[in-house]
Amino acid sequence: MLPGVRDFMVALIKGTKAPAFELTGLDGKRYNLQMSASSTGLVVLAFFKVSCPTCQFTFPFLERLHKNYPNANIWGVSQDDVGASGAYAKEYGITFPILIDEGLKATVNYDLSTVPSIIRLDKNLAIQQTSVGFVRAELEELNQAVAGAINHAVVKLFQPGEDIPALKAG
Repeated sequence: MLPGVRDFMVALIKGTKAPAFELTGLDGKRYNLQMSASSTGLVVLAFFKVSCPTCQFTFPFLERLHKNYPNANIWGVSQDDVGASGAYAKEYGITFPILIDEGLKATVNYDLSTVPSIIRLDKNLAIQQTSVGFVRAELEELNQAVAGAINHAVVKLFQPGEDIPALKAG
């Protein structure tokens, strides 16, 4: 990626405090970002739109991350309605929580213009990592960080022989 492009595409940068929110998931539960981050020490947010081809490509790898580390909080934040988001989760085999960003309030508060946008937060909601689109190296970094945050042995995210591109723009 070109120097400076990353900062333009994701307004929130490492070390800044992310806006807190509470959203309803497809399961009907309320998900409070501040409470979850402070109690578990880690939340990974993945903002997406169901019609986005790069999101469709990326989310199965986030599901692998979730299956590898089931104690990690990985949340999809959908910019679509419940029906479309539920169909998306079913089609792509997503079992981690999918939250509905009604009115795009969280998206606007995060000043996001590109999906997928993946943001790793610590217990204080400080941004530890951001990734826009599909960037294989950044997902590998996320994999390492999640394993470390929950004191789990690292499990490979990408398997030998898989033909996975280094980059797929959002």
